[in-house]
Amino acid sequence: MISLRVLGTVEVRTGDERGTDAVAVQPKRLALLLYLALAEPAGLHARDRLLGLLWPGADDASSRHSLRNALHALRGVLGDGAIVTRGEAWIGLDFTAIQCDALALREHLAAGRIEQALVLWTGELAPAFHVTDAPEFEHWLDDQRATLHRVVRAAAWKHADTRRGAGAQELDAVRMAYQLDPGDEHGARRLMRLLADSGNRAGALRVFEELSRH
Repeated sequence: MISLRVLGTVEVRTGDERGTDAVAVQPKRLALLLYLALAEPAGLHARDRLLGLLWPGADDASSRHSLRNALHALRGVLGDGAIVTRGEAWIGLDFTAIQCDALALREHLAAGRIEQALVLWTGELAPAFHVTDAPEFEHWLDDQRATLHRVVRAAAWKHADTRRGAGAQELDAVRMAYQLDPGDEHGARRLMRLLADSGNRAGALRVFEELSRH
């Protein structure tokens, strides 16, 4: 089973660790893997879409050569069966062979399993990763980051509301939600009240100071 971690870090692990660094150190290869894994709707993606997304400035022959090389490198790391194709026009992943934390988080949220989803949130999607000469990919990834952060933030506040009046459980839930939404004054007031009620006045003051700086 291939493990693709993209929340809070970017890490590719295979059963025998076959050259995972070869993916991590090549931005276009990693970008291709991220897009095939996360782009919606999930499934096969048009080869021409991938060419325009990742090699927008190259001529047709060069971009197709680059895509073939990237796919060959990914197959060498992930195994031949991980990349699936339909003819020459469509490319995707075999999701039965891949575990991805962001995909699991999406599935939990879609099924209403908020607590399980929040456990998987360890940070922003593919933090600090970028591909300088692929602006459309950059825009897509920024949109993915913003959308995922927004839905996780909403889920965290929903979870906090289900813990209202539950003492330490509410405090922990509100603290997590506020970390995802540090500019929310209502959330800050709620967290400060809970901290003060628990006897942590210093913590409440720190939240006030952080909000003021924000």
